[in-house]
Amino acid sequence: QRHLLIASSSGIAKIKCLTEEALARQPNGEINIYWSNRNIGDFYLIDQFQSWVEQHKNLTFTPILETADGEWNGRSGYIYEVIEQDFEVLDSAKVYLCGAPQMVYGTIDKLESKGLNEANCYSDVFEYAPRERRIAI
Repeated sequence: QRHLLIASSSGIAKIKCLTEEALARQPNGEINIYWSNRNIGDFYLIDQFQSWVEQHKNLTFTPILETADGEWNGRSGYIYEVIEQDFEVLDSAKVYLCGAPQMVYGTIDKLESKGLNEANCYSDVFEYAPRERRIAI
């Protein structure tokens, strides 16, 4: 089972907790973490995630800077674009999204083309900022 954990900005705090729980329950499960920020200085948990990558061959961690910067040697762009580059299909992935409602819903919508099913997505955003229902006319 692939677990795709997606965070923007301070949403990484919740993803950190989910990662700890996933590693405790299924230490060999596949975990792919993506974290996007606007500024290099906002990546305050990089060492913790890098440590997990070194300890667990089944875990990947991809920090993403929204706009390329001369000091940044990692990946840049919108978080969904980086994920699109990394995966052919996401139809069976369990996806956890933490961040602003615009990021959560926008990422889900953009990754539908890769087979992402919103029924396999989990986010606290669904509770406090539910999407307006689409009414077919």
